[in-house]
Amino acid sequence: MTSMTRPARGFSGPSWKRERKKRPGFSLAEAYLNSGDRALAAVFYKKALEAIPGDPRPDKAFLEGLRKGAEEKLRELEKKR
Repeated sequence: MTSMTRPARGFSGPSWKRERKKRPGFSLAEAYLNSGDRALAAVFYKKALEAIPGDPRPDKAFLEGLRKGAEEKLRELEKKR
């Protein structure tokens, strides 16, 4: 089982750590999805959506892109149940 504080199989090194700092819930969701754990991926996409409104970053277009991406991935996961 993959720890929630470590990257899933195929995700490691400095680039993973940089991405995790930029978008923590979304990055973990992607890692779990790519490792095949669809249930945990959905949990972290939802966490990313919850975190976006309180995110202090000034780049609102970036945050909007994250929101749309997370919503799209959640819809896909729901369809494939």
